[in-house]
Amino acid sequence: NGKDAAKTVEFWYRKTYGLTASDPRFLNSTVEDMLTDYWAHYYFDNPKAQDEIEDDEFDLEAELAKLEENPDEWETLT
Repeated sequence: NGKDAAKTVEFWYRKTYGLTASDPRFLNSTVEDMLTDYWAHYYFDNPKAQDEIEDDEFDLEAELAKLEENPDEWETLT
């Protein structure tokens, strides 16, 4: 159980703030709150990560359709 728990955002949150599993501050926090806090710490500690760009125009379905239309244009990687 401990190995599995160590991989959770809940454990990260409790460890970061020194909270027990029964601490009201932990119990009153949502997973969304914890994840927001995790990523805030991540971007604060890694300012260059904020330079990452998300391509809102990328369409995975369209790319997969192209693959099916012209399978010979793609190389299989292993």
